[in-house]
Amino acid sequence: MRKYFCCLFVSILSISAFSGEQLKFNNFDKAVVPFVALQIWNTVSFDNQLSGEAVDSRYGMYFRRARPGFKGHPLDRLYYNVQLSADFLGKDQFLSSKGPSNTGAIKVWSAYITYRLSKQSQWFNLTTGYMLPHISRESTTTPWTMSSLDKAETSCYLRQFATGKSNGISSGINLGGTGVLSEYMSASYNFAFLSNMHGGVTQGREYAPLLIGHLILTIGATERNAYKFTADDNVLSDNIFVSFGVGASFQDQCDYFQKNTTFSTDLKLNFKGFHLLTEYSEMKRDAGVNFKAHNFLIRSGYNIDWKYSGILEPVFSYRGFYGEDNGEEVGFYTGKDTQVDVGINWWLSGQKMKINVHYLVNSGNGNNFSSKESDHTKRGNIAVLGLQVVL
Repeated sequence: MRKYFCCLFVSILSISAFSGEQLKFNNFDKAVVPFVALQIWNTVSFDNQLSGEAVDSRYGMYFRRARPGFKGHPLDRLYYNVQLSADFLGKDQFLSSKGPSNTGAIKVWSAYITYRLSKQSQWFNLTTGYMLPHISRESTTTPWTMSSLDKAETSCYLRQFATGKSNGISSGINLGGTGVLSEYMSASYNFAFLSNMHGGVTQGREYAPLLIGHLILTIGATERNAYKFTADDNVLSDNIFVSFGVGASFQDQCDYFQKNTTFSTDLKLNFKGFHLLTEYSEMKRDAGVNFKAHNFLIRSGYNIDWKYSGILEPVFSYRGFYGEDNGEEVGFYTGKDTQVDVGINWWLSGQKMKINVHYLVNSGNGNNFSSKESDHTKRGNIAVLGLQVVL
């Protein structure tokens, strides 16, 4: 951990020197803020298949997310975030939920610094480090505000396609901002230059940077007053607004393909207690043969003030992936993968605590996250009782 703080400190000095400002560090309690965020799932899985044969239904408890870390504002215009991950700790590999098993490994999830270039404006913020890619709204939505049981796997497919990793976290530099355009209109944007590695540890002998961007136009109440690198799903707000977003990525020839592109659109509606998100994305790759795939996501919920305590939120979501049959020829997934999620969330202390009950129905064919025809494996359905705590 110490080496990450050393890197952060050197970056702070470099940015501050470049800005020409005199260093005035904030108090320690503002500069270094430890945090722990946990999602604990108690699950019952049904109808899994392995090698074409049924796997016993089973109960399993595990840490879907376990994220300790540090964040803070050493300077008023400088923010950093270092986050570790022990995700999937204790997960049985035959549970019907997504993700690998983890027997105790801890890794760096993300580590980045954001510097606001202007004293007054939120329009220009420079972020550098190891970070999520802004190629769609869902891609960078924080899981701690999620209405569905988990972030939609549409974002995993999209990030895997663009970066070579399902979480999409890559090193690079990002310019982003937000601001008001008129009384009832605001906007936010992010554009990044990333050095992704489809080969795991290198891009190969041929190199081409990954260029990504996402732009959001909001009509109605302002969705955010200050720039923030990640987005929220359920803002627990009665504000009325609708946001339209477009995202894209482009990478030219490298060892793994001749050209790789993605394009996404999203719409978010917040009308008092009701909120709705729709998202659609397309993926195209030229690797000697042409390949196409697409994702879609629909998610809605309604916040109900409960007279006893907190907010109750019934939720429905439906998402899907469709990939052409030649996906394996270009190093990607094929077939169909769909999921229906029905549940209810009980929010307590704002977004600091959540208790939720969800039931997920998975369906698919081909070779993807839900189905692997190559070894006759199929993911079944799952019921989850979850607890989320953010400290």
